[in-house]
Amino acid sequence: MKDKKSISIRLEGDLLQKLRYVAKCNGRSANGHIVLMIRRNVTEFERKNGEITEEKLQKEDLYG
Repeated sequence: MKDKKSISIRLEGDLLQKLRYVAKCNGRSANGHIVLMIRRNVTEFERKNGEITEEKLQKEDLYG
């Protein structure tokens, strides 16, 4: 099993309700739908800008 991390996000209540609605219509939980959207976003970014390698990640201060 992959090492899973969590993040917390803040959003308006109506947006959360709409997210849950869209996710349910697609047979997913809100969390599953967010993960899918993030994966698609990263894939699109890498398609345009090249793969995000471990070397690139280590060069960045992602928690600064």
